[in-house]
This record gives sequence, structure tokens and C-alpha cells, in this order.
Amino acid sequence: MLSFVPKQNKSVLVLSSMHHSPTIDPQKQKPEIIIFYNSTKGGVDTLDQKCAIYSTSRRTQRWPMAVFYRMLDVSAANAYIISSMNQSQRKVPRLNFMKQLAEDLITPHLRRRANQFGLQRELQNAIRRVLKIDEEPRTSSANSSDKLETRKTCSTCDPKKKRKTFHLCFQCKNPICVECSQKMCVRCREKL
Repeated sequence: MLSFVPKQNKSVLVLSSMHHSPTIDPQKQKPEIIIFYNSTKGGVDTLDQKCAIYSTSRRTQRWPMAVFYRMLDVSAANAYIISSMNQSQRKVPRLNFMKQLAEDLITPHLRRRANQFGLQRELQNAIRRVLKIDEEPRTSSANSSDKLETRKTCSTCDPKKKRKTFHLCFQCKNPICVECSQKMCVRCREKL
């Protein structure tokens, strides 16, 4: 760590893991660490420009979130640079790379989340759409008829409506109310 005072009442603090000895350049009368920073600060500006093009940052009052957003931006820029240096892969546009990176990062979390009990049906359906997973048909009892023994909540209606029904979808065997059905639920009809 170095404290450098170029002018009166102006102090510059620099921390480096590369420079260990406090050597001073005899010509410029500046510490070596300051001269090195000045010669390489163009890279910092370039990184800032790359981060500004596709930024994850949002306006926030909390400084830990601002640091987190900055870490995401810098790590995504670094990941793209490393990926583009890899000669075995063909060069991918940065936007496509960022989308794929985000998808690869959230997929394991979404898979784990899709199997949790107590999750709202709308959220489960949204996760299945993102993961491109078809809804698994529910196993019916030994007698596979179109009627239930006890009334169940419709699987396609908004859960707040609490529509109870005896009817099952012909194909996926999910409970459906009369308004949501034409002998098949809307989702199964879309697949046909």
C-alpha cells in the first residue's frame, strides 16, 4: 500500500499485489507503482467501456448491491475475453455470449426450484417454460376415467379463483373446470 501526495491537500492511496519495494523513479520523482498505473490505466478505461455496453447494474441505495453489480459486469467481461482467446471455439457475439452465460448460471437453480413443494402454480409454469420442460402428467388411479372421486382445484385457472371440479383433462389427467376445457385442457390442445 502506498500513500502518494502529488500536491498539497491531495493524497492518492494505491494498493498493489505486484509491487513490493517502494522504489522511486529518479527522472519523474514518482513511485514506481504510480508510473505503472499511469502506463496501464487505458486498460481500466477499456474495461469500463466494455462493462457499460452490457451492464447489469441498477440504481441502488445499498453499496453492497452496487459492488455486486460491478463484480458481475467485470466477471462477465473477463469471461468473454477468456472465451474469445480460446482458439478451439468459434467467436460468438458478446450479447449471445452474455445470454448463454446467464442461462447457464440460472439453470441449476431453476431446476432445483422447480421441484420444491409449495411453489405457486404460476411460478412453476414460468420455470417450466424457461427450462422448456413439459408438465409431467399426473398419475391417475387404476380406473382411468374422465371423472374424479373428489373435487380438486382446476390446474389451469388462477389459483385465487379456487374453482373446484370433478373433470380431468383427457390427455394429461390434470383437473380442469368446464370453462377451461373442451374435453382437453388448453395446454394439451396447444401441443396437438
